[in-house]
Amino acid sequence: ANVNGNTVDNPISAGVDGTDSATGISLEKPSRVSIEQSLTPKKSTSSSKSKWYGITLDGRTMKTPLGLPLSVPSLPLALSIASEWDAQKHTIQPAQMPLMTLVCTAIDQLTIPSVRSSTIEKLMAYLKNDTTCYWADPTEDRVLYRRQSRSWDELHKWVEGDNGSDSDRYSESDNGGLNCRPAKAVGAGEGLIMSRRRKEKNKSAGLPHDEKLLLQAREFLKGCDGWTLAAMQNITMEAKSFLVGMAVVRGVQGRYGPFASDTDKAVVASRVEEEFQIENWGLVEGGHDYDRLNCSIQIHAATVLMESIVTAD
Repeated sequence: ANVNGNTVDNPISAGVDGTDSATGISLEKPSRVSIEQSLTPKKSTSSSKSKWYGITLDGRTMKTPLGLPLSVPSLPLALSIASEWDAQKHTIQPAQMPLMTLVCTAIDQLTIPSVRSSTIEKLMAYLKNDTTCYWADPTEDRVLYRRQSRSWDELHKWVEGDNGSDSDRYSESDNGGLNCRPAKAVGAGEGLIMSRRRKEKNKSAGLPHDEKLLLQAREFLKGCDGWTLAAMQNITMEAKSFLVGMAVVRGVQGRYGPFASDTDKAVVASRVEEEFQIENWGLVEGGHDYDRLNCSIQIHAATVLMESIVTAD
């Protein structure tokens, strides 16, 4: 690492492959105003002003890959990142530092307005093809359909704001969902038909969700600070589901939801179909097992990030 006075450059490059950049990575440095607007936590259980903490390497304060101060508004989060660095021995393994990766993404990337906007658009694209909206046909594969139902029914009730017979905790007034039923395709044939590109103006490929649902989802993303958006992106991409990501984030923020106190349920909901295939066709070592582990690590890391920010003093 390059040492400059009392600071030390981050030994991890801005690009994921050891280069200066990578696909989707911006080398533009954000303005101070943009950093303050993006990284000031919007959800916190404390009414006091956030305290910020840095991480040191060999006694010197670290910077992000783009050279910005590596500081976070949470002592537990700072200590967690420090422990990730302590675990690095002979070589640096970025894949073993999920919190470090999330924090640097929030600071270096999600403080840049253009990157933030493109991230929101990418997340909206996941909503249009949300994994939890594609169901097996119960007349053709009732076993998989039942597993999907066990993992996704409660999620969809929460999204809809359903205050059905089991509980009133998903009422529209406080549940944190989208208060609208998402489109749902049953069976491969219906999925292909419903998600096709439409001829109408401004209609792209993807499930025909209600415009109200899309508007609510976009407003939710626009209201996220950089930390929340980083967590949302991590979970959504890993789960292939905007709805799973939003449910985890809202649960941590203190809103009711199916994964509010059990992140493991979110991991299970993200892997219904793959685990079903593994049970039927077997596990490929070095493939399925790594995917299973990585999914759990990424979703739990995003949850830890959110919890650390929300509960910070």
